[in-house]
Amino acid sequence: MSYTPLLIFVGIPIFILMICKHPLLQKKLIRCINWFDGKGKSNIKRVLAFITLSVSIAIFTGDTILVYLLSGYLYGTVRGSVLSSIIYGLSLVIGGIIHSDEVLHEWKQVETIDEVIEQLLEVKDKLNDVEMFELIILSRLSPIIPDTFTTMMWNTTGVRNTLFVSGSIIGTLPSIIIYNYLGSVIPKPEHIVSHKYNISYEYIIILVIVSLLVTYATHETARYLISTHRATEKSNLKIG
Repeated sequence: MSYTPLLIFVGIPIFILMICKHPLLQKKLIRCINWFDGKGKSNIKRVLAFITLSVSIAIFTGDTILVYLLSGYLYGTVRGSVLSSIIYGLSLVIGGIIHSDEVLHEWKQVETIDEVIEQLLEVKDKLNDVEMFELIILSRLSPIIPDTFTTMMWNTTGVRNTLFVSGSIIGTLPSIIIYNYLGSVIPKPEHIVSHKYNISYEYIIILVIVSLLVTYATHETARYLISTHRATEKSNLKIG
């Protein structure tokens, strides 16, 4: 198995995030955030600059959580969530355009680690738009599975871009709202840059348990939907 996908979508983001830990760069990032803030005076120039930077961060580092927190900090829960959804959609579209076909081919080898993904790849050409849309939403609900992994998985299926982007935004919306709310209550940008959110261990344990339950539920629901489709297909063949 080639390690190219692992290097590109895991190694490079980790390397970039490690660089961002440098004190000098953190100061520049804080200064940049303060400029976006504009002392409460939001204008189109700052918003467009924030969108451009955020889309770049989402594509090249995969750190959408940082983007959502910044959106919440700068624009509040509601406006930040709307802006985050736009940024997320743009990152999916642009990322889909610039992706390498070679990387997608090698990524298929990674997908064989999960039975449900294998089943999806087997029936992908026979699923209708509603079934595909439901599966896309389900795949985005898990807060544990890396967003980049899910994106690459769907890119290998050849799903229509409009269906993929709209379903992904809807499925990611709960996470977007939660992170934007958390960002809106963060007092200083230093806490975002240094990833210090002052969350209690009890709260972290609850989040982990809920995340595991959501991941298991979405995984098994996807398995059920695919199995139901295959059973229906076999029944139709017998009738025919």
